[in-house]
Amino acid sequence: MLRSRIEKPWEGGIKFVLIGFAGGIGVLLRFVVSGWGQKLAPGIFPLGTVIVNVTGCLLIGILGGFTTFSAFGWETASLISDGRWATASANVLLSNSLGVVAVWIGLRISEPLQQGFIRP
Repeated sequence: MLRSRIEKPWEGGIKFVLIGFAGGIGVLLRFVVSGWGQKLAPGIFPLGTVIVNVTGCLLIGILGGFTTFSAFGWETASLISDGRWATASANVLLSNSLGVVAVWIGLRISEPLQQGFIRP
């Protein structure tokens, strides 16, 4: 059964601060690795994102929250390991399809705010 890694994140004082600090380092590392990867295929394919996602999944035990994609991979692998193939399949299908739809909706909603700005 899947359990939250931190059941009560507001408890634990220094542990909470250290997780936030490590998360900040993870953001910077993700930015550097993604930028490097994107230089290998500029404008052709989101290679930087793929490199970060796969690296995060490979190193989840060490890097932890390097990517949310690695958490998605870990949860899906745990479901498969538990023999819960249907739930794992639903997780993959829903996370990907709803994620793409949510991005599309978010872009449509934010269009009036982006006038005169560069799109993300």
